[in-house]
Amino acid sequence: MTMKRDVPVNIYIVDSISTYERELYSTLSPYLNISVRRFLTGELFIEYMKEHGVPSRRVHIAIVAFQHVSALEYVMNGLEILEVAKRVSPRINVIMVGQQEDLEFGVQAHSAGAFGVVRYTQCTSLQLFVLILRIVGPLRKEIRVKQLVSIVLELAISV
Repeated sequence: MTMKRDVPVNIYIVDSISTYERELYSTLSPYLNISVRRFLTGELFIEYMKEHGVPSRRVHIAIVAFQHVSALEYVMNGLEILEVAKRVSPRINVIMVGQQEDLEFGVQAHSAGAFGVVRYTQCTSLQLFVLILRIVGPLRKEIRVKQLVSIVLELAISV
């Protein structure tokens, strides 16, 4: 699979027990211009989004766990993080990850705006890779069409 690295992608991992971060980065980085940021709680992620914004010239993908483990008494669960993230920026793509028992919330996550739901398995990174390429693929085509249109316009103007 050969792809140009022309689509800048921000990946936010909001998972207190992430074991797939390095593998995901090493799998995606040859194909995409990515930066990966990890947040232990949804509160930190939402604060980051509000502070830095979600620029439209980049693709933003949040990988959010359904459950979070924290020393704090209360932290947001994955569905709450999803709902707040979509309010802050409706353009952000959210992929939910969880254990088998969390997947009963998958329908609720989809109706709240999640792009996909993935179960923790040995293939979690591969499933995330496929979903991320599904998100970025149409955008790559849109970017190529815009580049083609600008080239045609430049040629038309120069004639």
